[in-house]
Amino acid sequence: FVFTHGFMARTVLRSGVARQLIEQGFRVTVISPNAHELYFQEECQQEHVALYQEPQGSGRIANWFRTYRPYLLDDVMGNVALRTKHEQRFARRPLFRASMEYVNNHLAPYPWFRAGVRQVERLVNRSKPIAGLLRDLRPDYLVLPNPFGTQETIYMVHAHDLHIPIICQMLSWD
Repeated sequence: FVFTHGFMARTVLRSGVARQLIEQGFRVTVISPNAHELYFQEECQQEHVALYQEPQGSGRIANWFRTYRPYLLDDVMGNVALRTKHEQRFARRPLFRASMEYVNNHLAPYPWFRAGVRQVERLVNRSKPIAGLLRDLRPDYLVLPNPFGTQETIYMVHAHDLHIPIICQMLSWD
């Protein structure tokens, strides 16, 4: 499991999901940016879950790409929630707002554009430390929260390269 959010950690650890998996013979490992926190270490130890510190993920280009990924692949302008966030994000940057709207409305719908974006995504979302950690752990499955446009994208790219099946745990109560 890659726990980048406390909600996901609580869902897996405090609900008994990890314990049930272990009772069925699975090895449960958590990768988290909070692995250094004592309370979290104790909680994982109580549940017999191995805990690893998340290594450094990526640089500024990859972070920028993930931030604006929805404009390149999703229908931001056609989704009320995403459009509202868009309007708030660019309230003081009208030129950048117009540029993102143009890309989303006029380029993102085309398959050739989307294929190119996915190629760029695979190139920029790389991390030698994360790839090394996955190679060392050799998980049978990698469970990620929604990986689109987030740090988890790096894990998804490397898991794909290493032929590790990916399970997406949606972080939504609704």
